[in-house]
Amino acid sequence: MTLPSSGSISLNDVRAEFGSPSSNVSMSQFYRGGSFVIAVTKNNNIPTSGQISMSNFYGGRSKGAYAQFTAGTASTGGKAPQTYVGVDSVNIHSTGNIGSFTSAGMVMGASGSEISTNLKCWLIVGTRCDFRADNASSGSSVNPATYYNQIFQVNTSTSSYLFDRQWGNTPSAAANGRYFSALTGMPAGPSHNASTPMVSGTSYVMQMDKGSHI
Repeated sequence: MTLPSSGSISLNDVRAEFGSPSSNVSMSQFYRGGSFVIAVTKNNNIPTSGQISMSNFYGGRSKGAYAQFTAGTASTGGKAPQTYVGVDSVNIHSTGNIGSFTSAGMVMGASGSEISTNLKCWLIVGTRCDFRADNASSGSSVNPATYYNQIFQVNTSTSSYLFDRQWGNTPSAAANGRYFSALTGMPAGPSHNASTPMVSGTSYVMQMDKGSHI
C-alpha cells in the first residue's frame, strides 16, 4: 500500500501505513529513518527531524514494501576465486549463507500489478549482479520477465544511495533459481554511484519498481 499523492490524509492513514504504538501517538514518531518510516525515495518528503506535517506523507510507503539486510561476503576459493558481497539465504554459490535479513519481504512490479516476494539473494561479484526472489504465495522463483524494466535501488539504512540501476532486458537464468546481469549493462539511474561497492557488515535497504524511479 502507498499513501495518496494528494487530497485528504489523516494521522489514522499514516498509522495504518507505517504502524505505530497503540497509544500516545505523535507526529514526531514518524520521522524518516526512525522506528516506523524507512529511509527510501518514496519517503524523501518526510523530514528526519524538526517541523513535520500531514502533507509530508503524500506518496509515502511502509517498510513492508522493501527488503532490508546486512551484507556479508564469501569467496569460492581455489585458483580463480570469486568473492561475493551482499545477502544470500539459500546458498546460491555453495559458499554458505551470506549476510542476514532484517526483512526479506519485497513488493515488485508496477502499481496495480504488484506481487509480494521474499528476497533470497542479492549478490555483487565484480561487475555482475546475482538475484533471486520467490513469490510469497507460491514459493516459486519469480519469472525473470518480471524484472524487465525494473529499477533496483539499493541504499544504506541512512538513505545514502549505493546504486540505482534499471534492467532494460530480461536477465539471464542460472542455477538455483537465480538470474544475473552485468552491472555495466544496466543504464544508471539518477542516484547511481558506480564507485561505491557494498560493504560487509553494513545495513542496506533494497527497493524495486517498474517503469519509473522509486
